[in-house]
Amino acid sequence: MELNATEEVRLEIKFVAYAYEVDRVVQWLRLHHAAFDKPFPDRHVHNVYFDSYDYDAYGENLSGISKRVKVRYRWYGEEPYPDVGVLEVKCKRNK
Repeated sequence: MELNATEEVRLEIKFVAYAYEVDRVVQWLRLHHAAFDKPFPDRHVHNVYFDSYDYDAYGENLSGISKRVKVRYRWYGEEPYPDVGVLEVKCKRNK
């Protein structure tokens, strides 16, 4: 893969977390804040995407399924951990 200076590199980390592990996941996010560096100096957006145990959303994306649902937690600002954010359900349909 060849990148030029204007192309953005994207990294996604996916893992399974059970409901009883919420505190552990939040702690992991706080300790690994370097993974959430701001891409542009004028704004900072953080996203955590959720998937099923079988990675259904990931598989649908790779398969090119046009009608998909994504669940994410998004927060803005320079803080690397989510004190205030929004849980979003994104319904996407490619044309």
